[in-house]
Amino acid sequence: MFRALFVDIDGTITDARRRAEFEAVELLRKLGEHLTVVITSGNVLPVAFGIRQFIGLNGPVIAENGGVVLYNDEVEVLATIDEVERFYIEAKKHINMERIFTDRWRLTEIALKPDADYEKLLELSRRFSVRIERTGFAVHIMPENVSKARAMQHICRKLGVKVEECIAVGDGDNDAEMLEIAGFSGAPANASPLAKQKAKYVARNSYGKGFAEIMEMAGLNV
Repeated sequence: MFRALFVDIDGTITDARRRAEFEAVELLRKLGEHLTVVITSGNVLPVAFGIRQFIGLNGPVIAENGGVVLYNDEVEVLATIDEVERFYIEAKKHINMERIFTDRWRLTEIALKPDADYEKLLELSRRFSVRIERTGFAVHIMPENVSKARAMQHICRKLGVKVEECIAVGDGDNDAEMLEIAGFSGAPANASPLAKQKAKYVARNSYGKGFAEIMEMAGLNV
């Protein structure tokens, strides 16, 4: 019996243009009546929190790829942005890149527009304690010790549940570790190769329909 669901937003319950797939939203609302649903996002907390509220959920929220957690209406910042900013200043000397609009609210990471030179960022990052992750919607510069998977484990300890009792669903490289450690996990057909590799199940369908298919495969027919 699964006790918690950790679900990504962009590309998982939205389409490629980040528009909500209402079949997935309605399903999430129903699932929230039976288990703890944790919105798990690379986006900033104000956005992830707003999505949780509009869906009609009340579970924890993971934002900034695990750098920020909301639990029982208390915000926990799990990392500092110092090393990220130090790397960004150095990287700007070598790469033309632009930060995305929501960066004004970020507390632990910097997110760049998706056309940033990912390979060059990876190369430059080797001298810094940072991680570079891409989601298709942004390129994230994150503290080395931050990930959705670690935030998932942090919330599981607070909930008093085992990671093996959880489902995780996501479509990006930043979801891959979370998909690997969950008791059951799924990636929609539009997911990145790494997310598909780590997921226990890869859906035939994309986006919201893929999410619904994964829930059916997990036995969560509500």
